[in-house]
Amino acid sequence: MKIIFRQSGGYIGLSRSCTIQSRDLPGKLTEKIEKLITRHSMSGMPGNNPAARDMASYEITVFVKKKTYSLQFNDLTMPDEVSELITWLQKRGKF
Repeated sequence: MKIIFRQSGGYIGLSRSCTIQSRDLPGKLTEKIEKLITRHSMSGMPGNNPAARDMASYEITVFVKKKTYSLQFNDLTMPDEVSELITWLQKRGKF
């Protein structure tokens, strides 16, 4: 499983990204991504709110075999269960 993370916007408009393989993630975060893409494919994610211009926006694209899943949200719409994953990805992201 390949994961591409992008963060953009925020008050000062920073942009950072990283590309990782699932084998590089701690086990519990791999499980969270699997649950997120399962939930996303069944019910969808909240997405971004265009009125939240000063908030950071996040995009996580997951490639699993021949399928691609894209999760998008911002600081306001981010599900609670994603925050640990976002923090981990931010530490590996490059500006």
